[in-house]
Amino acid sequence: MTREEKNACSHRGKALYQMKHYIHKQYGSRHLVVPLAVIVKNGQIIITKRNDPYRPKFHKKWEFPGGSMEFGETIEQNLIREVKEETGLKIKPLQQLRPIYIKSQKYVNGNYQVFLVPYLCTVISQSEKINDAEVLDLKWIKLDEFNKYTFVGENKNLFRKILPELKILMNKYKLN
Repeated sequence: MTREEKNACSHRGKALYQMKHYIHKQYGSRHLVVPLAVIVKNGQIIITKRNDPYRPKFHKKWEFPGGSMEFGETIEQNLIREVKEETGLKIKPLQQLRPIYIKSQKYVNGNYQVFLVPYLCTVISQSEKINDAEVLDLKWIKLDEFNKYTFVGENKNLFRKILPELKILMNKYKLN
């Protein structure tokens, strides 16, 4: 019997395997995929002001609508759900923008990485009713107004990186 076969059968091997996964889950790296909707309408994009009083680092700062994935969701399903919750808008995801922005963070029980996945979206219908307790306000802004706002985390750096491709795709999809 090989070592792998023995460990798969023995109670010690099974316990060690469970301990390995428990330790990794508790103290290992975590990965959060966060699709962000870059919603364009009439040449403007929408941003939302975050309501997060328990984390002052994020509170009352602007960001793109979006949020972390739920188990079993596709990126498009996540975008549609999160944007509707946060803005009241019904959107159509058009195309993923490059690059995916990766940011490492330290957390109480270990480290995690946030993968920000920007996605160009257009509005199908709107009520602009804010439905999410995480959003204080929303605003349509011109692309050149982006620097006037204080943004959450890496949203501003991400925007700078996607801006050239965003302008090309806005023309392609006639969103100006």
